[in-house]
Amino acid sequence: MERHGILGDTMRDVLQVGLPQVDSIVDTKQLVTVLLTSMITALVTFVYAKRRRRRLVCWTVLYDQPINQDPGKKGPDKGHDMWQIVSQKEGSEKRIVDNGSLVVLDIMSAGNDDIDEADFKDPISFTFPGRKVVDFKVRDSEYVRKQFLTNPPEMSESTIKLPSNLTLNKHDRFKLLILLDGEKADEKEKVRAGGKIKGGEISKRVRRTRRYWLTMWGTLCVAVLLAGLLIGGWVASESNDPIPECATGTLKLAGSTAFAPIVTDVANEYMRHCPGASIKISAVGSDIGVDDLRKTRQPNEIAMSDGMPVGDTTGLEAHPLGIVPFAIVANKDLKLVTLDTPGLRSIFNVHPKDSYLAVGRKRGSGTRRTFEQNLLGTDGSEFPDSVECPTSSTGGSGNTSEACTVETTIDLLTYVNRTPNAIGYAEVSALSNFPNVDVIRIDGFLPTRDAASNGTYRFVAAEYFYTAGPPRGLTATFINFLASDEMTKRLRDRAYVGCSDLSKTSLGGECQ
Repeated sequence: MERHGILGDTMRDVLQVGLPQVDSIVDTKQLVTVLLTSMITALVTFVYAKRRRRRLVCWTVLYDQPINQDPGKKGPDKGHDMWQIVSQKEGSEKRIVDNGSLVVLDIMSAGNDDIDEADFKDPISFTFPGRKVVDFKVRDSEYVRKQFLTNPPEMSESTIKLPSNLTLNKHDRFKLLILLDGEKADEKEKVRAGGKIKGGEISKRVRRTRRYWLTMWGTLCVAVLLAGLLIGGWVASESNDPIPECATGTLKLAGSTAFAPIVTDVANEYMRHCPGASIKISAVGSDIGVDDLRKTRQPNEIAMSDGMPVGDTTGLEAHPLGIVPFAIVANKDLKLVTLDTPGLRSIFNVHPKDSYLAVGRKRGSGTRRTFEQNLLGTDGSEFPDSVECPTSSTGGSGNTSEACTVETTIDLLTYVNRTPNAIGYAEVSALSNFPNVDVIRIDGFLPTRDAASNGTYRFVAAEYFYTAGPPRGLTATFINFLASDEMTKRLRDRAYVGCSDLSKTSLGGECQ
């Protein structure tokens, strides 16, 4: 028995398990759904982001040039023949502006909503690095000018901060003329805006170039094309959805605990399309399901069996559906990677080697019968028919037997998940909710769809529906629905291979 794997084995495991899953996703409408959902999410995010800018102040620099400087002259002649600019505020002395420059800002409320005084978290401000603010004027809006007269902006060094109680209606626009003093204007950033607006922003208006519009139109065309492809793919996938031929009435399915989860999903899909149908699933074990049908002989009952049932089936009609792969499972603490058939036989005995706690299903389970026939090559006489499992987490509660049994697949996985030295077997699709359970390779093979279909993985069971005579009504339409090519494709991402997928493989005979 091999207990430790190598990197190469690990990579092969990933490929064996991962690639069929990718293939199943691409083969169904899940990929289309993911892409369409992503596109819708991106569109909603974009629209939401735009909506958040319902309060938007845009600004741009219309003019920023020296007005009392001659850039071509230096030294004593600097400023010769230039205007003399004098600034005088009420109650203050005259100030001669030697190195003046004039900036004209175009400011506009460009959002979808009006901007009230309460909307400003911080007032709008403009900073002119390297220059000092001397004075200002407002033009082209009497409404805004009056607000500036009532509550003048704050001017400090190189920054002018607009009135804190400024209100701007939608599409209000004005020009702000600012007189500056100083030669050291930052050529990279002559004007810098500040301030915060609730539910909006203050943004510099940028001229859209031809390249920008070509990019926008190109992006829009690609988005429309992608949307068309996604919608077309969605419609195509919807048209391939399995649609049952509806019948009304009640139907009961009883038997295999391994196949019950898949049948339950198909039954729910049938009832979604056919509200007049009521389908109930009872996972009681393969032999019990078949025995009940032998007794009742009811036309609205189906027995689910893993493999051919034991005993006389005279009067019952078999309906092969496909195969379900099973797995040898062990608690992660055992650190098992692979086992060969002789190793399995030594473990699943009344007294297993190496202190393993072998957990099996009780007599009458189709999963147990498949395990014993396909892997052990025995009738299971060396394994107990029914022995309660120890309750201790280590498997040692005074019970002298080192092998025990449980009722259902879920019971087995639950026990192995919490018992460090436990090893058992279960249907593959039920493993996802048990994080402490490892899948063990058998003779080097994992329970993948490909390995099961080509016969290299032997721990599989043919799944059968049994009916009391030829099926009719709801019984017939449900069997046809599950066995349809469309439903087989839908179930490819589950641990199940339908007869339509087995027809060209070495296991095609299981469906005859």
